[in-house]
Amino acid sequence: MAYQQTQYCQQSDIENVFGVQNVAIWSNLEGSANNTVANATQVASAINYASNYVEMMMANSIYAIPLQGTQGDLPPILVDIIAKIAGFWLYSSRGLLEKEEKVKRIEALMDRAECKLDAIINGKISVPLVQSDANVNSPILVGDKPGYIWRGGLPGGW
Repeated sequence: MAYQQTQYCQQSDIENVFGVQNVAIWSNLEGSANNTVANATQVASAINYASNYVEMMMANSIYAIPLQGTQGDLPPILVDIIAKIAGFWLYSSRGLLEKEEKVKRIEALMDRAECKLDAIINGKISVPLVQSDANVNSPILVGDKPGYIWRGGLPGGW
């Protein structure tokens, strides 16, 4: 899959999750005196990272890439997941001096976002997204362990 510049959330979505001040502080890597305004370039990098991460995770799912809502807009649950991943990326780039309690809260948000994403990929949460024409999620190899199914593509070297 070619690298795309599709952005599935906006700065305001990240700010709705983490707060305007946190996004401003985390996006200013150099600790400038003006930490009250977010660094737009750094925020765009975070959104690109999160959007591409979700695309890569969903590439072997039933959903078409680039992601598209069946009613036009991306479902709010996916916008929220992507905003949390982008916020975590911003935080992890800068948040090395934070108190341990805050670190645990932010890591927990990321963990919950990843669990929701896994549930969407595995069909446990149904979202109104355009589906792929290809049947990429069909089993192609069944291992010797009960319940083990390899999905999407042949293992390396086959």
